[in-house]
This record gives sequence, structure tokens and C-alpha cells, in this order.
Amino acid sequence: MVQSQKFEAIGRVAGGVAHDFNNLLMIVGSNSYLHQRRRPDLAGNAQMAAIDRAVASGTKVTRQLLAFSRRQALLPERIDLQERLPVLLELLRPLLGHSIELANSVVADTGAIEVDPAELELAIINLAVNAKDAMPEGGRLTVIARNAPADIPELGPGPHVLVEVADTGCGIDPEVVDRVFDPFFTTKPMGQGTGLGLSQVRALCQSAGGDARIASRKGEGTSVRLYFRRVDAAVAAAAMDRRSVPARLDCCVLLVEDNTAVAQATKSLLESLGCKVTQLASCDGAWNYLNGATEGIDVVLSDIEMSGSMDGIALATMLKARDPELPVILMTGYAARLEQAIRRDFEVLPKPCSCDTLAEAIGRAAARRAASGPQRTVGA
Repeated sequence: MVQSQKFEAIGRVAGGVAHDFNNLLMIVGSNSYLHQRRRPDLAGNAQMAAIDRAVASGTKVTRQLLAFSRRQALLPERIDLQERLPVLLELLRPLLGHSIELANSVVADTGAIEVDPAELELAIINLAVNAKDAMPEGGRLTVIARNAPADIPELGPGPHVLVEVADTGCGIDPEVVDRVFDPFFTTKPMGQGTGLGLSQVRALCQSAGGDARIASRKGEGTSVRLYFRRVDAAVAAAAMDRRSVPARLDCCVLLVEDNTAVAQATKSLLESLGCKVTQLASCDGAWNYLNGATEGIDVVLSDIEMSGSMDGIALATMLKARDPELPVILMTGYAARLEQAIRRDFEVLPKPCSCDTLAEAIGRAAARRAASGPQRTVGA
């Protein structure tokens, strides 16, 4: 119990740090994108590319912190393992060192899956770290991806894809192998493991319509099998359509953000894409504005954690009850009520998200608003 409380406290601190750092990354990333959009001659500029790489690296670090604290917003996307897995495994070679041989194989007809790529990367890294610890004298780590058999019990409906990660390490005691997916359970010495790695792996698989299984023999090695629901061609095509970035967004956006620098960067970005933006610093102010405005709003974009008596989830809930056709997109770098927002079927984007991702989300929302019929006057 003491150990669990300690990790909970660490998770809260990590999430708080990630929240503040994500706001900084959002400012840097948005301004870099805006600067390059206004200056086409900077395409290929080494300094701007270095800034973008630093933002991407910082984003990965904060997402791992949020994964630890269980507060990350997920962005599932279609993943072709034939392309993505070999690239990901190349990142593991420096981590594993020279004493561990890394082999991988992706069967040619392996179907696509839909997962958050950052979470998939973190899961593979977690498994690689465990394998390395189990092979202190060296060994072999094998990663194989293929379509899963159709007769696997206890998996959800639909065909699945299997990613198997196997090592030749020391194995796991039979007495504890059934507990390895439990949060905070670890067989490593104090200070060498948190007990969160395999729980993150299973959570990823379950969120993608599958599950994780483990098989191990003491002294012979361990195999972890990750099952993901396979994405068929129709779903894949729809996913590609969703990810098309419109050249210009002719819509009216109400931006609700209490961080002045983040608000200004986001507003400038949206305006550069053709949006008419009204920015307010509180959800209370946004609710009052939407009750009294005379012009229509196509999309509401709001942070979740806000000062005042109302947060982003409360605002979205009230707006949904008042005008179900008005799209509301929530953003967060860290939110204790993130799960509540997802359960209520609100769209949630992580801070920082790429500018293309934000543009896609705004474009889709504006299209839904336009398709819902003649736009009603706000406040009517």
C-alpha cells in the first residue's frame, strides 16, 4: 500500500510537470508552424527543422510522463506495421546494447491496426527494457508481426493482428507469471522497476480491441503476445479521409484558453488557416458569450483545466444539452477528469498536438456543423 501511494504521488507530480511543459511545447510548436507558413522560403531551413525535432522529442517525453500518471489523451491512427515496426525497432538497438541480438519479421499480408503511435512505441520500449534486464549476459530479442489465428478465446469480435516479443532471458517464476500485468507489481529489485510497464502494454492492447498474453519458462525465456483488432480496408480508407488537411478553414471558432501565450499562438495559427477566432479566457465567459452572441459559432475549442467555476468538460456538457449540433473540441496537457470527457464521447486533443492534427479536427467539426443544416443564430 505504501509503495502504491508513493507511485501515485510520483504520478501526480509527473503529470503536473508534463502539463506545464506541454503548454510551453504548444507555444513553440504553433509559432514555428505559423512562422514557416508565413515564410515559405524557410522550407528545409536547418534551424527551423531543429526546432521542430526538439518539439517532437519533448512531446514524446511528456507523453511518457502522462502514460505513467495515466492522464494522456490518445490519438489513435492507422498503423501499417510493415512500415512502422522496423523503424521503431531501429530505435531499440542503442537501448539493447551489443550483447543482445535483435531480429524482427513482419509477414507481408499483416493487416493494419489503429492505435496511438506514441503508446505503441512506449509499449515496445517497455518490453525491450524488460527483456534486456532478463538477459544481463546477452541473448536474443525477436519481434514478429502477423495476422492472428481466428480461434483465440476471450478476444473481442473481428480479426486481430499479433505482435509477439520474445526473449531468451531468465524467464519468470510460474508462481507470479499471472500477476505481471497488475499495476505496480514487479519482480525487479527495489529501485529498478515501477511495475507499470506491462500494465501500460495491456491497457494499450485493450484500448485497440485486443489483449496481451504472456508465456514464460524459467531459465528459457519469455514471450509477450500483443493482440490488436485488425483494421479493414474500408475503415483504413475512412481514416485516410479523416486525416486530409483542408487548405483553408472558412469557419468561426470560439477559443477558450486561460494561458495567454497559448491562446495567442493558437489564435494566430487558426487565423492563418482562414478561421475567424473569438478568444475568451474562461468557460464562464464562454457560456455567457454563447448565450448572448448574435453571430453564429461553428466550433468551440476549449482547454479542459480552466480557472473559474466551470471547466471545459462542464462547458461542453452544457453546450451539448443546449445545442447538440454545435461541435466542441477539448484540449488538455493533463486532466484528472480526462477519462470522464472520453466516456461522454467528447473529442479530446492532447497538448501539444501537431498543427495539422488541430486543423484536421477543426475542419471535420466545421463540416459536421455545416452538414447539420442551416446554422442557428447563437443565443436564439
